[in-house]
Amino acid sequence: MTRVIVLLCLFLTACGGGSTPPSALTPMPNKQTKSLPNSALEAPLAAFIQSQNAPPQSGWDIARTDLNNDGRLDAIILFKSPHSYWCGWDGCGMLILQANDTTFTPIATINNVRGPIYISDQRTNNWRDIIIRVTGTNFPDKNIVMEFDGNTYPNSPLLGPDLEVPLSALNTQRFFR
Repeated sequence: MTRVIVLLCLFLTACGGGSTPPSALTPMPNKQTKSLPNSALEAPLAAFIQSQNAPPQSGWDIARTDLNNDGRLDAIILFKSPHSYWCGWDGCGMLILQANDTTFTPIATINNVRGPIYISDQRTNNWRDIIIRVTGTNFPDKNIVMEFDGNTYPNSPLLGPDLEVPLSALNTQRFFR
């Protein structure tokens, strides 16, 4: 038994390879993403739902990502119920909220959305492009690029510009399926 322990110690020591000098370590990126808790969304969401005269018990899915490169996780809300209120044959309503220090501010409402959506690393006016698949409408199925105009995103992808490259050629995050 002692021989096994000695051999194991020798093996582990030999595999260690010595210490790595600090200058050879890869530094971690300095950028830290700040995340307000989802509970900070309650008041802005309630205010938005009330402003739309929507049922207070509306249901939604939420995605959090940094859209404007400020280090804060913004919120993307895809409403799903009651379906008859938020959704139609061409998709559902989506709300984009910008994260601030202590709360969220509505930036855009986009109608006619079906998941999944893709958030691209490509930017327009320092905000990430949103790619929405238009399908199940009177239009041919296609991927549409939603670009930030400096104030907001367009309110519908139905007539937006087509994505010119294959989706697989972009670095994206996928949300809502």
